[in-house]
Amino acid sequence: MGPDDESPVQIVDAAAGERVQARPTPDGQGLVLLRESEGQITLTTLDLEGDEVSAPVRIPPADGPELPRFARHPTAPLYLLGAQSGAARGLSLVQLETGALTGIHARPTSAVVFSPDGSVVVSVEPTARGAQVISTTLDGAIEYVLVPASPLVSEDELDWAPPGEALVDS
Repeated sequence: MGPDDESPVQIVDAAAGERVQARPTPDGQGLVLLRESEGQITLTTLDLEGDEVSAPVRIPPADGPELPRFARHPTAPLYLLGAQSGAARGLSLVQLETGALTGIHARPTSAVVFSPDGSVVVSVEPTARGAQVISTTLDGAIEYVLVPASPLVSEDELDWAPPGEALVDS
């Protein structure tokens, strides 16, 4: 929105032939931007004016038209990366300053998000029986199936619900 009204403000522009995706940062004070241009894919963090807060880091591509899924860690200088195919297949952490990639696993992954405190990763993994939701520690050592494989689980989006009022059991 504009600073004084409800009108939208363009923060990012895509050149001809570019593909751009953006997600809000965990604190809501910026955007994580994925940009694909001339066969290269980069992630960067922007403030709400569109200025770079972090330098772009190059990430591996997925195959075909798929773009890797991504999220920004709530406090650490990390991006989370997930894809179903290509060099980005699986789940990985990307260091914000260096672009160093650390793989967590290589299973096809279609949606990714950090927990609100950043201690675990939650991802959606497609299976023959439908998608399942998995919780994984950052080092990949501990995994839990949060939602078993089901055709009702969406492979497209995954996010945390805003905190609400506590429910009281009567």
